[in-house]
Order: sequence, then structure tokens, then C-alpha cells
Amino acid sequence: MSNYITAESFGSDLPENWELIAEKLNRAIDELGIADDHDAVNELWNDYFDGKGINWYAVLLDREDNDWGTGSYVSEKAIEMARYYRKNNDYPDAYVVVINLTYSDEVAVEEIHDLDD
Repeated sequence: MSNYITAESFGSDLPENWELIAEKLNRAIDELGIADDHDAVNELWNDYFDGKGINWYAVLLDREDNDWGTGSYVSEKAIEMARYYRKNNDYPDAYVVVINLTYSDEVAVEEIHDLDD
């Protein structure tokens, strides 16, 4: 993962958790394939801080699973992961939860159970 977003990106308003924010945004930039698109990176940055947020697609194994750590910033990748768990890992109820990440919050906004093509 490259460091497109650094401490300098925040200017004089460096938040205490800047490293976590930068890690999330840098990972999103890599996964979305927008590293070479300065306008797209700026849009991602602005959406994150202006409250629109960016989406993280968490893959959960069943209704008891509450760990949002596995997934992708690309919906198709997350859906493929959930399909894989359904087919190959004996988790027939695997699904995707859309998590909206903003500067101040992380909120589940949607569940995707229908994983058919």
C-alpha cells in the first residue's frame, strides 16, 4: 500500500487518529485503482470529511458474525468473497454489509444477501 495521504495532507488540523484515517483512505485509493487520478483522490478525501463518506463492504459469515474487518472498498470484490465463503467454506449464510465511513462515524447502511450474478 502506498501513502498517498500523509500527515501533511491534513495541514494544521492534524487529528489525533490521523494515521488510522490515512491508512483507510490509502487502502481505498489502492483498491479503487484511483492513485493516478488526482481529481478522484480529492473527491474521495472531500466525501470522507464532508460527511458523504466512503463505503466499505464488509463480508460476514452469518448473522452471528459482527466483525467488519474482512471485506473491500470495491463491492464486487466483497460479493465475490461472500460467494466464495458460501461455496467453499461451509458458510451458506455469508453476506455483505455496506458500511459508510465518515470522519466521525461508521454506520451499517445496507445488507446484501442476494449474491447471484
